[in-house]
Amino acid sequence: MTGAWRSPRVRAVVLVWLCSLASLRSALWAAAGCAPHPVDAVILGTELDAGDGGVDNAGAEGGTSADASPPTLIWPNAVSHTNSDAWIAAHHDQIAQMQPQVLVLDFANRFQPEMGSVVQAGYDIQQTLGPIVQQHIDAFAVASRYQGYKNANAPAFLQYQIKKVVDLRDSTSAVNSGQLPVTNGSVDYAQLATQTFGDLIGIEDPDNAGTNLTLCGLFEKGIIHEVWAVTADPLLATDPPTVRFAQVAETKQVYDATNVAVAGQLACTSSPCIAQALPCSVTTRIYDFNPGRGAGCQLFVNGLVWQQYLRAGVLPAFAKAGRTFFDFDFDTRFNAPFPSFYSVCPAPTPDGGACITWPSETRAVSGPAASIAFDFSPMSAGCGNVVFPPNATGESVQEGDITVLTSCENYGLRNAASGADVTTPYSNAIAASDYMGVAGVATDCGGAQPTYILASMPGLGTSATAADGTPMKNWWVYLFY
Repeated sequence: MTGAWRSPRVRAVVLVWLCSLASLRSALWAAAGCAPHPVDAVILGTELDAGDGGVDNAGAEGGTSADASPPTLIWPNAVSHTNSDAWIAAHHDQIAQMQPQVLVLDFANRFQPEMGSVVQAGYDIQQTLGPIVQQHIDAFAVASRYQGYKNANAPAFLQYQIKKVVDLRDSTSAVNSGQLPVTNGSVDYAQLATQTFGDLIGIEDPDNAGTNLTLCGLFEKGIIHEVWAVTADPLLATDPPTVRFAQVAETKQVYDATNVAVAGQLACTSSPCIAQALPCSVTTRIYDFNPGRGAGCQLFVNGLVWQQYLRAGVLPAFAKAGRTFFDFDFDTRFNAPFPSFYSVCPAPTPDGGACITWPSETRAVSGPAASIAFDFSPMSAGCGNVVFPPNATGESVQEGDITVLTSCENYGLRNAASGADVTTPYSNAIAASDYMGVAGVATDCGGAQPTYILASMPGLGTSATAADGTPMKNWWVYLFY
């Protein structure tokens, strides 16, 4: 720890079980599980007391909680360890790091990794799958370093921990195991909620000895916070398609405009909707984990999660602050009849031409593929999104890697002489250069591109403010609301 973390005035009370990040590469991958909660209590500067467990007025995005001191808390902890716990919103501004527990479900009998030869059946999970999972953990850590591309000392906010890797492979010759629950050619999420599947997971209820928790029970007791489900693509182009999990399946607790949970309301933020199949009472998120793709693909999907929050109405305070960043505000920014490029740019075709053209580095004009004409200037107020990044010419297309000006690196900082955000050049090449030589940066699916966009979101220690001058929050915390 450096800087303020080492100050004699700062006292850390840390009781960490063996699931810490430092031990991840060793015994963590063994069959033995880790303790129910990775961090018993962490507070830097003072110990948790009754007040720290209470619910303060967290306020809307841009508001502040009752305690305006610098972030010093780690979540989960002894007071709060469950997704959607009111403690998270109440202490949003005091959380210095999140260490969510991940349950990894391995259904892949064989797979073709991003690099190297085919991994055959019977592989050692710790030695083979372990490093791949670690790459994804590292990629999220890098992406959660607020403006880490220009601040080498920016701390990683998101530090995933592995609760358990469940071996669900079988002895068949199929790419994926027969234990993968399937109905009508798709994953049957309802079977994941059964006691039978809970027994396959094999994590005992700490309050009921001899009984294993169901998947919802694991979420609701804060023993896990996400699931990464490992399924593989066909090994050969001639092989039949394999059944895979959706890129992400999530049911999200709904909040009001002041970041207070709306009791009993959870909403689907993905397709398929898993609210009925997995009727958990807290936010539940399952990522597809493809062992044959790089970690950038999971970051890309995480980028889609933020976009869904803008659409689903589950986090109105975040949406108010985030629409411009992700270029989902064209209806208000430019008085356009649509909110984003999703509405006017169909999937690209070989001869369809560009949907978005760039006469200048701040002006975006409709191309031949656009379904509605537009002429936007200046386009520099936002940062784009993982499907339409700042220099997009179409859906997931950046023809020619055009250099444009954006507010990515200064979003909400109001640091231009006019009171607007300073703009800086963006291209995929510039983003890649920014992360050149940085350990843990994602590969595949753009790699540095989603990393750059996510690292530009207001994060830990941000001084960004909304248009009315109120401070923005660290957006990463919203994942576990």
